[in-house]
Amino acid sequence: MPTFRGHVRLKIASCMATKRGHGTRFGDSVRKIFQGLLHYYGGAMKLDNFFEVSYCINLKSRPDRWEQMQNEFYKINFYPQRFEAVQNENPVRGCYLSHLEILKQAKKENKSVLVLEDDAFFYEYEKDTIEKALDELYALDDWWLFYLGANLLSPCYQETNHLARLTWAQSTHAYGINKKHIDQILDFVEKNKTFIDVAYTNIVRQVPCYITIPIVCIQRTDYSDIEHQEMSYDLPLKRYWENLVYKNEKTM
Repeated sequence: MPTFRGHVRLKIASCMATKRGHGTRFGDSVRKIFQGLLHYYGGAMKLDNFFEVSYCINLKSRPDRWEQMQNEFYKINFYPQRFEAVQNENPVRGCYLSHLEILKQAKKENKSVLVLEDDAFFYEYEKDTIEKALDELYALDDWWLFYLGANLLSPCYQETNHLARLTWAQSTHAYGINKKHIDQILDFVEKNKTFIDVAYTNIVRQVPCYITIPIVCIQRTDYSDIEHQEMSYDLPLKRYWENLVYKNEKTM
């Protein structure tokens, strides 16, 4: 027989399944109730409970990468929509425009969004790390960007068991955006027409943004359409551990 917690999950899940015909405001209310009950009763906060929409950016010319991503989705039991990357003669510009279009769509729909790129690789970690990090993120007063992995060039400081506050975060292969701040984030990105990860880094330096402890997603060693060569991303993993400052180290 299901526990009380199980009954709660089943009841709210049923509401979530039928909310589509009742408008966005109703859906948002049900989602908030669902998240709150999960948090209160210690249920696992899943990516698709936390983020209302999710995308994986993939070039039409790289079906091989989309095929590889199916294994990554399977690892975390999470299947985002495919977002066809903007094709541009300047690949850096195409990358920027792809992320920008997702931001615009999320703003239009007023939804928190999770974005993956098609070279994301989910590293070996405890299976519930993401869920615990999301539960702790939900409990925070405020956050703007949430990273599952990034290239850190300055320290990040542990604030909870599974979250560290960032001071720098390059790379955009796996991150989430809080819809509460999507207007400001979109405005900033549109005014800073540069590398998308550099634009986000300038946000990270000013407002509360977080990364998981431990890092759960790196970039796959593969041929890069931006760099026009095979790229290895071992260095960002090394930098993560060098820059992570645990709570008990802050006062040393």
